[in-house]
Formats: sequence, structure tokens, C-alpha cells
Amino acid sequence: MLVLTASVRTFDHMMYALYLGSDIITAPHSILKEWGEKGLPMPADDYVYDSRKLNDISYKDIDLSRDWQDYDINHDLTVKGMEKFSSDWNSLIK
Repeated sequence: MLVLTASVRTFDHMMYALYLGSDIITAPHSILKEWGEKGLPMPADDYVYDSRKLNDISYKDIDLSRDWQDYDINHDLTVKGMEKFSSDWNSLIK
């Protein structure tokens, strides 16, 4: 099993993903560039991520006994995230 950290949006978020030992991290070019410019540092053993700046995500109970195709997995933030990922990826490969 691998752990994925997706949609990294800040350098601190990137460092926390590294601190937690994420196997795969998706981050925009700007965050990877910032990490590279700082010398690709790894977080110290006593690293603390300040989660007080995060917004709550609403939780909804769902029935998990149905086939996965029956679920509506669309979400505005997912669409925005995929558009941003595509834009970053296209910029990177140019």
C-alpha cells in the first residue's frame, strides 16, 4: 500500500507530507520549484505543521454498499484541482 498526498498548495503542506512519509506527492510546479530553490530540505524530526490555518471540509455519511459507479463524485474543488493540475503539467512539459 502507498500513501498519496494530493493537491499540495503550500511549502509547509509539502514539508508535512514529507514528514509523514507520503510515498507520492502531487504538487504544483511553483511548490516544487520553491522546494528546489531551498535545497530540497527534509523536515526535522520535531517538525510541527500548523493546521489552524486550514478550513474545515464538510462531512457527509454515505452508504458504501452500492457499486462505486452509483456515487456522484463530482465536486467543485476537484474540478478546480484537476484544471490546475492540467495547467501546471502542460506548463512543465513545454
